[in-house]
Amino acid sequence: SDLLRFSGDEDKPSAIVRQISFYFSDSNLPFDTFLKGEMAKDSWGRVSLAVIASFKRMRILNATIEDIAEAAASVPFLEVSEDGEFVRRTTAVADPQVTIARTVYAHPFEIETFGTAMEEVSEVFQHVGNVTSVRLVRDFRNHQPTGAVFVEFEHADMAEQACKAV
Repeated sequence: SDLLRFSGDEDKPSAIVRQISFYFSDSNLPFDTFLKGEMAKDSWGRVSLAVIASFKRMRILNATIEDIAEAAASVPFLEVSEDGEFVRRTTAVADPQVTIARTVYAHPFEIETFGTAMEEVSEVFQHVGNVTSVRLVRDFRNHQPTGAVFVEFEHADMAEQACKAV
């Protein structure tokens, strides 16, 4: 399960909190057609925790519905239903253009796993500002990392600085 470990994640609950936070984050949700489709099925925008538990990264973590419900309950912008079966975002999602404006494409990086990407890329760009998300670009044929990443910063001016620094 090193695939999903981040620096500072000492245990499975921390990794689950980080993952559920990412799924519903401004970095992911505006672009995640599957998750948005699941939200549209429910009048309150809830997603079944059984669906979340079926996601590959949650399966790798051996996360149960109960584990995910507990993790989601600790995330300020998420709410778990009283029956512990659903989760929903309680805050408005940022405009995708805001996210795009603070994101840069960078390469080459020799990153083998998702678990090391955030730490390695953040280190490279630490002089620019806070990195909030790193997405590995994968080859569509074999799903292996291509060496390219999309790096999202806290603010658009940080992304501009990153482009100028190269």
